[in-house]
Amino acid sequence: MVENNPEKNQQRYPYRVVTDSAVLYLSRDDIELLGEEKFYAGLELLLAGMEKDFAEVREVLKDYLKDEVPSIPIYTDFAGRAEEAQLSDAFYYDPDMGIRLFKGWDDAGYSLLHEYVHFLTDVCVTFGISHGFWAEGIAEYLSKLVCSNRMARAFNYAMSDEFAAGMIARGAGDAEGKIDIRKVYYGGAAIYNTPITVGEKYFAVCNSWMHMTETQQEHPTMMSVTYHQAACVVEYLVKKFGKDYVFTHMDGTAKEFKEAYGQEFEELFGEWKAENMKMCERIHMAIY
Repeated sequence: MVENNPEKNQQRYPYRVVTDSAVLYLSRDDIELLGEEKFYAGLELLLAGMEKDFAEVREVLKDYLKDEVPSIPIYTDFAGRAEEAQLSDAFYYDPDMGIRLFKGWDDAGYSLLHEYVHFLTDVCVTFGISHGFWAEGIAEYLSKLVCSNRMARAFNYAMSDEFAAGMIARGAGDAEGKIDIRKVYYGGAAIYNTPITVGEKYFAVCNSWMHMTETQQEHPTMMSVTYHQAACVVEYLVKKFGKDYVFTHMDGTAKEFKEAYGQEFEELFGEWKAENMKMCERIHMAIY
């Protein structure tokens, strides 16, 4: 499965793995950083679910894909990318630069399907999509709330055993006693609407760190909500307006949002917030 890389970037990435959907380039520095045994064990765990995950999300988007989806380059960049790692576990740049994995296999497993959705919605779909709320919302919605995401599950959603146990104790477990990421997202989206998170630092869909304020909670904007909230709001829109309508109305400003959905973003967010709290009660997901 792992082969010598014959391409020009072989000095930095001496090995590669070619699959139906991607070419993974393996960094010499990363192999040395983790050690061969740990590096290849993580790679094997990722690859066990990657093609099925990629195929599943393409199936969800099949009615909106232009033609045959090209292969995407994926690079391990665990070593020496501390600045990028402060902002993301992984990042999709463009079809040529591909997806860069910054934080090791646990975080790669959690983030890779999200980044693959960015690739699909950037160059492979027939509908337009705006950066910020829409781009991050659909990537989170598809990768965390719709698809099985075998990669993320294999790495326990990048959670420590202790943290996962705490989440399960709050109601985020499934029938097998494992993490149910959908419940985590419903609860995580809800908690940022409560006073307990005022003053906390969080990463917003504008791809910047922000501090939660009462004003933000009372008057959210399309660019200031959390990733969990964006995913759940997109799910709410799909339930309310249908997938075909939402997937073809993801391009625009706050003004265009109102024109498309008949409500200001803040008003619809409030509507979703009330429904999400009811959801958390139904699934016994503790917010605090």
